[in-house]
Amino acid sequence: MVAAARIPSEFNRLIVGYPGFNLPKAAIQHAWDVKAFKAVNADIRKAFSKEDMGLVALRS
Repeated sequence: MVAAARIPSEFNRLIVGYPGFNLPKAAIQHAWDVKAFKAVNADIRKAFSKEDMGLVALRS
């Protein structure tokens, strides 16, 4: 993003959506997610069934 702002002539398109671009907010969101998952099950790997995960999984 910095390079695109400084030398825009070098870029013809940008795809923006990188969550690390605002890393402090991403870190806070991750902590909230883990807390919410642990409320469902102390082992967050088991917080959701395979069927539940299938509902939100990306499918091509």
